[in-house]
Amino acid sequence: MHEHKKALDYITSMNQLLDDWNVAVHFPNDHVRILCFKMGEEEVDTRMIREPTDRTHLAYAMAYHSDYFLTSDRNLIRYRIPSSLEAIGFSKPTCLLLEEFKNEISMKVREFSYEWDTTRSTMGGFNDKNDA
Repeated sequence: MHEHKKALDYITSMNQLLDDWNVAVHFPNDHVRILCFKMGEEEVDTRMIREPTDRTHLAYAMAYHSDYFLTSDRNLIRYRIPSSLEAIGFSKPTCLLLEEFKNEISMKVREFSYEWDTTRSTMGGFNDKNDA
């Protein structure tokens, strides 16, 4: 984008999309450092023994209290974090395949839509002409 003649427009549009989608950019902090160190030092689950990059990505998700962690790696989905990390308040986010995440989010949207529809119909004072 930077080298295109409309670079400023493209970069501005991309930043606006990230803002609209509520995307956060995370930087290394002490929690990430501690998590990476502990997960590398305390190998209780050997599935990730040779996967420092995956552990690092998971450490970021844990440090920033992500609800979900999307991956195609089934070993990472089943990976157990060291109990010493759980003891100090860290927890592994729900790890899902992309398709599972899409299904889960779709269910939540349907539940929210149903709840909104039933709440709206009981509020009174609304009619079809003014609902837009």
